[in-house]
Amino acid sequence: MHNKPNTQALDSKTTTGKIIDEIIKKIPAKCIKTNLCNIDYLPKDKKIIKSCNSKWNKQYKPNNDTTIVLLGKWVQNNFSITNEKIIKLAHPASIFGTKNRTKYIKNAIKKVTTTI
Repeated sequence: MHNKPNTQALDSKTTTGKIIDEIIKKIPAKCIKTNLCNIDYLPKDKKIIKSCNSKWNKQYKPNNDTTIVLLGKWVQNNFSITNEKIIKLAHPASIFGTKNRTKYIKNAIKKVTTTI
């Protein structure tokens, strides 16, 4: 969605970033951690969200070989680039407990590696 203040997208200092880092370690492909909006607040204005999509697309230039993992309903509902392979996952912040975290990571790795 957006960056926490004074952090990078999916920063490794955050719980979500740590979970994503664990997943990336097991993915046999180049991975880039990004947020849809490179800002430090949740945008609600549709023009800003559309602008974020445009900026994201120009910066990362996805193509038909690109696999994009969308974390959470907000991103899934607001991501407007659809020519690539899309994987939809629950946001890691929705995970509670070590058992669920392990299951989430295994399922995410499986989804991504079978798609790429």
